Amino acid sequence: MVVLSPLVAGIIAQGGYSKQAVKEYLFQNARLTAAEFRDQESDFIRKIDLGKLAAEGRMLQEYCTTDLTQMLPIITPPMRSSLLSAAILRETDLPQYAKLRAIR
Repeated sequence: MVVLSPLVAGIIAQGGYSKQAVKEYLFQNARLTAAEFRDQESDFIRKIDLGKLAAEGRMLQEYCTTDLTQMLPIITPPMRSSLLSAAILRETDLPQYAKLRAIR
């Protein structure tokens, strides 16, 4: 999930870009090397069989690489990702927002 401020979302929309175009751009360009990915892995991730998840279609096959220079996406594929515009809350809005969240 990528969350954009209303200002940034508006600028992107005024530029003529659709949500789908932004999702595709981020998927293609927001990347890190396999070495960087492995450095960021938690103990939990290290215990997961990435090959099995990839075979089941639950993870991209790219993450199973042994080439530590390969660039891996840090955003899910466009059909699985969400792009949201977040409302900006003022301090005076927080008590009311907290009440609404508690009810839900």
